[in-house]
Amino acid sequence: MQDRESDGCLIRERDFGRMKRQFDVIVIGGGVNGCGVARDLALRGVKVLLLDKGDLSMGTSWASSGMIHGGIRYLLSDVSTTRKSCTDAGYIMRIAPHLIFRIPMVYPVLKEEGLAGRVKLEGATALFSVYDHFQPLKGGMPHQRLTVEELKRIVPDVNPEVIGGVVTDEWGIDVPRLCVANALHAVELGAKIRTWSEVTNLLMDGKTVTGVRWKDVVTGRIHEASSTLVINCAGPWAPKIAAMAGAEVKLRPAKGVHLVLDRRIGDIGVLASAIDGRQVFVIPHENGSLIGTTDDDYYGDPDELVVTEDEIAYLFQAVERSLPGIRGARVVKTIAGLRPTLFEADKYEDDLTRDHRVYDHKTGDGVHGFVTLAGGKLAAYRVMAEETADLACRKLRVSARCVTHTVPLPGGGEQPDATELAKEFGIDPYAVRRLIFRQGNRARDVLELVREEPRNAALICDCEPVMEAEIRYCIRHEMVRRPVDLIGRCRISEGPCQGYGCLMQAALIFGDERGLSHAEVMNEAAYMLQEKWKWRRPVLTGAQLAVEDLYRMVHQAVLDPKGVSTKEVF
Repeated sequence: MQDRESDGCLIRERDFGRMKRQFDVIVIGGGVNGCGVARDLALRGVKVLLLDKGDLSMGTSWASSGMIHGGIRYLLSDVSTTRKSCTDAGYIMRIAPHLIFRIPMVYPVLKEEGLAGRVKLEGATALFSVYDHFQPLKGGMPHQRLTVEELKRIVPDVNPEVIGGVVTDEWGIDVPRLCVANALHAVELGAKIRTWSEVTNLLMDGKTVTGVRWKDVVTGRIHEASSTLVINCAGPWAPKIAAMAGAEVKLRPAKGVHLVLDRRIGDIGVLASAIDGRQVFVIPHENGSLIGTTDDDYYGDPDELVVTEDEIAYLFQAVERSLPGIRGARVVKTIAGLRPTLFEADKYEDDLTRDHRVYDHKTGDGVHGFVTLAGGKLAAYRVMAEETADLACRKLRVSARCVTHTVPLPGGGEQPDATELAKEFGIDPYAVRRLIFRQGNRARDVLELVREEPRNAALICDCEPVMEAEIRYCIRHEMVRRPVDLIGRCRISEGPCQGYGCLMQAALIFGDERGLSHAEVMNEAAYMLQEKWKWRRPVLTGAQLAVEDLYRMVHQAVLDPKGVSTKEVF
């Protein structure tokens, strides 16, 4: 596919031939940490280029549980992480209120656990009481002890053999949109973003990193850019990037798997104990539910994650203890990712620290002009970015201080009234509410496209729902280089249909906006279906597999009417 962006947020191919390629900082990695660092530096007036080998948030950030929680279990061994996470969660709520939703979490205790269960109930009550001291930092409510009747009333499907429980308060967030919002703000402040750009080498002058060389995945072209400092925010890939500079970053990557259900099981999250004693959960997320998560040491290639039958069975077995009817919901896909956990030996995976570290490789490896951010949690991304940007600014002799905790992200600030917008533009109120959830106070800018062209009010994805106006807006203004990027921008294909009712239309709209040929559009559509299939395949059985085969046949007929290659699709 030729690169024909019209998006002002992106560096275009033609611009590389005439632009000055000197930056103060080049950030490698477009997850929440990399985007957070780019925004922080841009707010301080630093000239930044951010590169990612795929789309924004496609790695660890995309595979997270989507919660900015305080990490109550860290109270037992890592109180500073709980305090840091709760504090930063509070800041995120203030700068991006439209992306946040409340998730009450219930911990039910079962009769089958006997005396141990009663001890656990008392212990949980005591632990949540301590956690209450941190709740105000993130706007959470204090815990409550629940009787059997209260528990069954708020979670009707709970195991009837319960003896009581405890409920606490957490927050969920749309992580891809959080990454995009940080990146958008960085761009609006002068930063440059280049997605689908894989770093192949670090440019070196002796023991000093002077820039990067990357391959454009879309065009196949090779580019270089120089900088005073390179910041490695590549998550599980950080050791590989560090090795290019002759530096070392030691991680202990942990594989985490989630199952995505086709519906909301309820509006309250439920905790459960797995067979090995680990705590897992089922939580409402967006329009569906998530079951998660596993936590296992991983020694393979970060690009070759596979969800196994054992992992699926492990999660179901755990959740069934608290919600016996959970298998009545359909699993529409799996998610697998790697936590870039800091290396520690002689510990179980669950006991590893969730703190982070900023490596100045000048000190540890004698490599100048190179910094790595590793470890940490989603909830603490902003403070992690702040610490990294502080170090970068000291090296650059920039005196500006961090303001990311006070300046709203794009879409933040005062939010529009969904009912009024729906009435003004003649759009279904629910569609407008979902649009506001993603775009915040920029929802009106999207809806203005309906005023310009009434057909843009059409729903392309009924599950979410997503209007044609939002797709066109994202393509024009939100760094969309390939149709697959729309999955993270507006959640197209993330509902129960998993794209079989909307991905083709999204690809056609992208082709229309970019002026692509029919063959280019069909190949991009095939790639989107391939990506969705990769995460659906582990859970397809019986009638669901038969329906999948039918959809595959229909789409292959559409994709390949004139010999367009589909051999890589499935």
